[in-house]
Amino acid sequence: MLAELDQTGESQISLTDPDSRAMAAHTHVAVGYNVQIAVDAKHKLIVEQQVTNQVVDMGLLAQTAEPAKKGVLGVEQIAVVADRGYFKIEDIEACEEGRDRTTCRAGSSSPRVVHRLHRPIDQVFG
Repeated sequence: MLAELDQTGESQISLTDPDSRAMAAHTHVAVGYNVQIAVDAKHKLIVEQQVTNQVVDMGLLAQTAEPAKKGVLGVEQIAVVADRGYFKIEDIEACEEGRDRTTCRAGSSSPRVVHRLHRPIDQVFG
């Protein structure tokens, strides 16, 4: 199995489902998938979903929001709201470039991040 990990570059192998990964959920770890959804707030319906074996949510915000906005809702602007597990400056910037109103608690209080954003963190972006 170690040779297989070296060959594939993966850090985990699941013997029951090769595509699943160990996911930490508060007080326990379970083998499974990471599911992202986008919800139409007005109608309370799921309008976009993605299933991935990526363990963390960071980097998944824009790639979930964009298809919901253009493909399903067909609107020019949406409100994107996420917890700090999604905070990745490139995702925030991608949402801003798409003219989305983005609210995401910052995952870092680094002065570099604050300076790059030119506004206080833990606020609404866009």
